[in-house]
Amino acid sequence: MNKIICVKCKCEMVVHKVGIATLFVDQFNNPMEIRAGDIVKCPICGMEIITRFADTGEYNQEIINKILINHKMMDDGRLYYVRPATFKVFNMNNED
Repeated sequence: MNKIICVKCKCEMVVHKVGIATLFVDQFNNPMEIRAGDIVKCPICGMEIITRFADTGEYNQEIINKILINHKMMDDGRLYYVRPATFKVFNMNNED
């Protein structure tokens, strides 16, 4: 298993929560996929990240909707939304 290191504190992060439902959405916030992941936390500064995702996710929109409804009913804070990163366009010709 890969070690996850806090860049700021230079120490290994530890598992804080396991089996976190993580919903990946497109740029318009439409559900695309849901996967389970774990939250790891830096024991010094408290920085948290979600990592160690399951190899397979759920793509069926009906199942995703049921999961979302269940999490809204439970309101347990165990569902995280992940939006796509914005990508900076680099000029490959080194021109400004």
